[in-house]
Amino acid sequence: MDSQTPHILASELLNAERNELLNELDKLFNEEEVSRELWAFLWVSNIDSLKNIVYEMRTNPRMRSDYELGVERTLVVKHWLQRSRSSSTMSTPTGSQKSSSVGSPSRSPSGLKRKLGGELIEARSKSEAENCRKRDNEQCIITKAGAPVEAAHIFPFSMRHLRSDDAVGKFYNIWKTLKFFWPEEQVNAWFEAVRGTTETPRNLFCLSPSAHSYHGRSYFALKPIEMNEDQTELTLQFFWLPRANNPPMMRLSTRPTVPSIGDIRDVGNEGSNKVKLFNVYTDKPIFSGDLILMKTADPEQLPLPDMALLEMQWALNVVAAMSAGAEPTDTDYSDDDDYLDPIMDETMSQISLSPPRCLKSQKLEDEHLYDSTQPSLTAL
Repeated sequence: MDSQTPHILASELLNAERNELLNELDKLFNEEEVSRELWAFLWVSNIDSLKNIVYEMRTNPRMRSDYELGVERTLVVKHWLQRSRSSSTMSTPTGSQKSSSVGSPSRSPSGLKRKLGGELIEARSKSEAENCRKRDNEQCIITKAGAPVEAAHIFPFSMRHLRSDDAVGKFYNIWKTLKFFWPEEQVNAWFEAVRGTTETPRNLFCLSPSAHSYHGRSYFALKPIEMNEDQTELTLQFFWLPRANNPPMMRLSTRPTVPSIGDIRDVGNEGSNKVKLFNVYTDKPIFSGDLILMKTADPEQLPLPDMALLEMQWALNVVAAMSAGAEPTDTDYSDDDDYLDPIMDETMSQISLSPPRCLKSQKLEDEHLYDSTQPSLTAL
């Protein structure tokens, strides 16, 4: 897709039906501003879910606080963006247990890590990261660059605690919030895909260090297209996501700016403010709309990424990109937060991305298929 081809989000989001619904919802919100995070969720949401929100607001205006507080209290975007670029050789923790001992962070004999507060959590799985590399032939699925490659989580490692019974049982939890904006069965599929563990090739794919960093900052997203019947081939579509610099509070009627993006992504206003990715075998830049083919010879032992998680990744990377304000600093968010003090962790969970809310009444041109198992570029 060249720089003149409309971005896929233009057709998905900027259609007459969605625009009409958001204009009506803006009036139902008394034309008052909302957080840019809620604004982004509503513009990206499933169209039927958006219709339901409009219907609920017509009949029960008090639902507004549910939508606002759901996004504000659960910090979905903040959690989604906290990914580490430095610990990719290992994978995710899952369930937790309480330990009576309290002391310095340590490794337990069973392979669990111990937090400062004494809580034990499962350590990242080196073996599953190696399985991911084996499946992806030790190369980035996008650029085909070789070592060093990183086993990147689709559902972030830092969000592992949000799968626990305690987290799910809270009145404000991300899964409940996501069900405002996407069908319940779809969100349930996202949850079930990581409920048992995040440490599986189904939640991992290989990226070069730069691609991993760009993906974690929502510079791009991978749209799932198709999995074949025997689950040995998976087609994804690469899209650079528009850079946003939105104010903290916005009217719901404000239409997103979705410029065409070819092979380069703006990331800032000063200094080195553009990024690109290249196929290392062809020297061709990676364009929005390029197709990526992933393969596995063993779908049982080396399964391809889960389609439900890829759908979640597509949706939340788009939300994160659209809800951005000033570009994030180059601080490396660490998702290896095993040593966070639980009290500090709980305190941080109350901090909102935006100031407190004010409570008042296609077909794409020039598509390329990147076979991640082959060194050459293959046309679809």
